[in-house]
Amino acid sequence: MKFLSKLFDRILDCFALMGATLCIIMMLGVFADVILRFFFNKPSGWVVEYAEYSLLYITFLSAAWVLREQRHVKLDLVLERIKPGRQNFINGLTSGIGMIIFIVFTWYAFTSTLHFYDLGYRMATSLRTLKWPIIAVIPVGSLLISLQFLRMSIASFRSWKTSTRLVVRSK
Repeated sequence: MKFLSKLFDRILDCFALMGATLCIIMMLGVFADVILRFFFNKPSGWVVEYAEYSLLYITFLSAAWVLREQRHVKLDLVLERIKPGRQNFINGLTSGIGMIIFIVFTWYAFTSTLHFYDLGYRMATSLRTLKWPIIAVIPVGSLLISLQFLRMSIASFRSWKTSTRLVVRSK
């Protein structure tokens, strides 16, 4: 089981690195397009469109890593006032709910991607890019988020069990 956990962590790290790399490439591309537009009056016709697609990829490539590292926005004003054992239970419960939501989201994103693949649908833009490769990152990233929520839920419930055993033994 530890092997799978380490493998999953490596996948998350690789996806986050791909997202960061894509962010740098996008930044350089937009910078070059600005230079071409203002100094040479010859803007590229593709940089802005692919920068838009890159934002989607950056989000879904790195979201599970952000969740694992607990670097997302978190409202814990109420949670901080609760005992640690109950915090673990609530964290396990909310992670489980998040997992279920993202499993459903993964399924719908996957079926939508297959639908656009079957249709050969192209974006209504000047480049007429196929839509399915653009949105294919959504089910992949969502699946990784689901699995990370599962890991977090299991870890929280294990901590909750341990803390409730300690409370029962100390009485």
